Amino acid sequence: MPHSDTRITLGVGGRLFNTSFDTLVQADYFKDRFSNGWQPSEDGSFFVDADPEMFEHVLSYLRHLTPPLFFDGRSGHMHCMYVKLSFVARYFGVLGLVEYLENRKYLQLIRISYETEIMSQAKGVKYLPKSDEMVDFIAICGVKAIHVCRAGRDEHRGKPEKCFRKKCCTPGNAMDVFAEEVALRMVRASRRVVIDHHIGTA
Repeated sequence: MPHSDTRITLGVGGRLFNTSFDTLVQADYFKDRFSNGWQPSEDGSFFVDADPEMFEHVLSYLRHLTPPLFFDGRSGHMHCMYVKLSFVARYFGVLGLVEYLENRKYLQLIRISYETEIMSQAKGVKYLPKSDEMVDFIAICGVKAIHVCRAGRDEHRGKPEKCFRKKCCTPGNAMDVFAEEVALRMVRASRRVVIDHHIGTA
């Protein structure tokens, strides 16, 4: 059996991984193989028949005891990756990782905060999102009542103060005229993803 500080090279699905004996024997699979006199191949590497993409996450966990997070800000958790990795983790006997995956502790790592704001189109175009913020702009059409000058002056449309100054209309007069006009509002919908690095760490 190699010494605790021995450097080990694994050949996994055509890829080579370099690590230490101490790191590997945290997994039951490698502890058992080395205990039973596992011998390297001619090139000095130990052959492991496994998916190298999944094994990379297993080895990362053994090195740092930090579980993986498969998450995209727009589509959310990639559950198929968690399921696939759970089978691989169980095969190698990495019980801490198995518990994290099968108990879906990764759901506790993510907190999403939402924020909405009604804004003008001009402000929406100039809005600069933060680096950890995902922003959507939604245009909402509505109807608003707009002041119409009783004297028929187009320049007073929507500007009752001009009518009051010119005495076309009187403030609060029941005879004041209003028209309906389409109003376009821009809504900013923001999402921020916050990761709690302490949850799920072994």
